[in-house]
Amino acid sequence: MKYFIRFFALFFVLLLVEVATSQPWTNMLSQEKADKKELSFYDYQKAFYEYWEPFHVDKGYYLNREGEKTKAPGWKQFKRWEHYWETRVDKQTGEFPTTST
Repeated sequence: MKYFIRFFALFFVLLLVEVATSQPWTNMLSQEKADKKELSFYDYQKAFYEYWEPFHVDKGYYLNREGEKTKAPGWKQFKRWEHYWETRVDKQTGEFPTTST
């Protein structure tokens, strides 16, 4: 019984972390393309920038409703990811390279 409780607690914590760290801009991705696994680099960029456009983010920060400078969560991570992939994808289609072993 003790192991069951520990397992359940660990499962709950992991589930909570997954939900808490989700990126809201990914909801703007085309669900149809996502289901077919056809999302391109440009689809990800478009969704990200459309989500953050109303916030007028500058260098990872924006002004909240109270006028305070606020860090845009996930901005820096996306910019790193974007920088890494922008030279590796197909320039015309945005398609990611195929992987092989």
